[in-house]
Amino acid sequence: MSTLLAPIVIGPVSVLSTSVRIDGPLPGSSISLLVNGVPVPAVDAGATTTTFVPVAAGSLNVGDALTARWTLGAETSDPSPVPITVLGLPSTLSPLVYLSQVHECVDWVLIGAAYPGATVEIFNGAALIGSDTALGNVVPVRIRGAIQANDVLSAVQSVQTPAGQVKSSPTPSLPAEQTPYRENTMPAPAVGPVPGCAQAIPVRGLAQGATTKVHFNGDVLEYPFVGANLLALLGRTAHNPDVFSATQHFERCNASSPSSAPPVIVDETLPIRKPVIGTSQYSCPAARALPISNLEPGATLTIQLVDPTSGAATVLGRIGVGEDVSSGQYWIPDVSALIPASPPFPSLVVIQELCGKTATSDKLLVVGSYQGSVFPPTVMEPAFECVSGAFVNSVDNAVVRLYSDAPDSPVISKPVFNFGGAVWVETFRPLRAGEHIHAELELTCQPPALRVGTPVKVSDLTPLKTPDIQQPVRVFQRFIYLSGTIPGARVHVFVNGKWRASDTPIGSTTLFFGIYVGELKAEDQITVMQTLCTKMSPLTRVPVNVFPGEMVLSAAPPSLTAGQPATITIKAVDADDKFKSVGGTVSQGGVVVGATNTAFTLSPPTGQVSVSLQVAAVGYNTETISIPLTAPPVVKPAMLTIATGLWFNASKKEITEITWHLQGPSGSFSKTEKPNAEPALVQFALPKPAGGGFTPFTLSCEVTFQFQDFNFISGVSGTRSSNFIEGGLIKPSPSTVEMHWSGTDLTINFLVKWIQQGDYFVIELM
Repeated sequence: MSTLLAPIVIGPVSVLSTSVRIDGPLPGSSISLLVNGVPVPAVDAGATTTTFVPVAAGSLNVGDALTARWTLGAETSDPSPVPITVLGLPSTLSPLVYLSQVHECVDWVLIGAAYPGATVEIFNGAALIGSDTALGNVVPVRIRGAIQANDVLSAVQSVQTPAGQVKSSPTPSLPAEQTPYRENTMPAPAVGPVPGCAQAIPVRGLAQGATTKVHFNGDVLEYPFVGANLLALLGRTAHNPDVFSATQHFERCNASSPSSAPPVIVDETLPIRKPVIGTSQYSCPAARALPISNLEPGATLTIQLVDPTSGAATVLGRIGVGEDVSSGQYWIPDVSALIPASPPFPSLVVIQELCGKTATSDKLLVVGSYQGSVFPPTVMEPAFECVSGAFVNSVDNAVVRLYSDAPDSPVISKPVFNFGGAVWVETFRPLRAGEHIHAELELTCQPPALRVGTPVKVSDLTPLKTPDIQQPVRVFQRFIYLSGTIPGARVHVFVNGKWRASDTPIGSTTLFFGIYVGELKAEDQITVMQTLCTKMSPLTRVPVNVFPGEMVLSAAPPSLTAGQPATITIKAVDADDKFKSVGGTVSQGGVVVGATNTAFTLSPPTGQVSVSLQVAAVGYNTETISIPLTAPPVVKPAMLTIATGLWFNASKKEITEITWHLQGPSGSFSKTEKPNAEPALVQFALPKPAGGGFTPFTLSCEVTFQFQDFNFISGVSGTRSSNFIEGGLIKPSPSTVEMHWSGTDLTINFLVKWIQQGDYFVIELM
């Protein structure tokens, strides 16, 4: 098995094409283009990984199958497993599509839905203001005539056939707007970063229709508008100390931007990006297609199969990344024979190398038995004329293509690998009303009887309805979401009556379609429309206003105690999406005291029933939340209860009067009770000690009591009273004792026993 992977033939190709693009061969190799399996003369791949193989004018025929192989040293790759089929001379041409904005100063208008080899012309009224020959479906057309605000351009494509000229209906543009920039007001584009060995440099932030000029070590390279972001081809590999900067221009209006700053120097130490395999599981090795993104233009990819037990890697092959490519679909060998029937299964990994630096993808499990769908592929209806693609369902780990019953183009798409369920398959030309299209699985593990789908008739295009804007639209949104769009139509968004963005939905019309529009402001007004072929929907009748976001606030805990600092969390969620937390600041009286969704300490005021907090977040209305305040609990005094009992034998005994004296940290206290009972309770309300614990007190006592029938002390009988306690007031000594406060209200309960010791009474503090 060769370690060179099969190259990629880039379609579409028509009978009018004079070259065929092939991606993958590494520098120093030779390439052979195969037409129906027969090689045309080999060509040198040159210094880049993208090569255009010339073919003689008129040498290609409708239905020719184009594949390629390449040779490096002693190795030759397998041919491309699925061919690109040559389109014949069209019997009809669909209207073109505007892929960029039209305004007074555009240097370029980007046109889509072109037939490869067709002449594309743009008119302003009767004046021809630009023309070019389409090499593929998309062509930037240079404008060299005048455009005024509100002019409506028309775009036409035509092909000369033996039966005569075939010409499309003219496609009207949206009314031209005033130029968004005048002289010296265009923003500078951004450049880089540029790693060593780069064959193209990224340039971002380009204005609609502008000319880009890349300044490369003093040379100036010029590029047409192909979108807001550009991979500018250099024609060689970049190395330090190469220096790059860029400017953009509306040359017809003499408007230019400042240079991107600072100039970008090639960074030989810059790490390369980690490649990403665009599928979660590989259950059909026979599909042989692997989608890979996050690529470095001009890099070398090595694809390996890794044993799960030993970790040993089998190299399946190498291939180059196209010089202007950041993602692609690559062919790998059929490794079915290397996959066991049961776990553990091996994994695929992709290693990307550029300038001696490497990065390795995550592992992709390759299972031993097919686990995908067992239904034929289905073109989802309705399929509309003028749409450049169709949504195909029931495709899982297989390569799918679209076919037509039109004799001039029986195969109308490139082979597309899909790893689950449904896939949008872009066509080489727009669909035609009345033709029948169907999907076929080219490389798959499905049974042969389930590889060809049922034909679907392409519907006539009915009047277009205005898409619905999902509301509310908030200032922090960067996307406008729409429903009611036709897959394949061109959808346009206007902000305050000015064009802002266009895009093409390629999914189900029942889902919301998002278009990136950038920054919005409060009270901006949004309108939308969609166009397809020569038809336009009405503009949104009532503009949708942009509003700041709204928050739903809650507090935990939900209430606080006045005058008592506490920890609180203010939770903020988006009012439209209750699962989305909102990050903002929390203020009290204009002073920031915390952040949302994070605990912080708050000091509630006294004498109020609530405290108001303000929550501010970027893009949201400032909201207020009121936290109820409860009055602080009444501070109960600390209570000391002393129970005095007469612990001696008598038929009757009572305390007629008792006085306790306390001397403690908070002062002196005395209390007299005349209980005429036993035991006697004396209770003190004391200042509440901070924190509880132990408090020292000095205690003394005076007591008068009486008793009857007490015969245990010699000479004592009948009723007797005493107001003097021989042996001291407190025993044991010292008279200073520690009292232990307990409970939430801080209480102390003392039991004092009056007991007999010999011929006299003493008290004992328990």
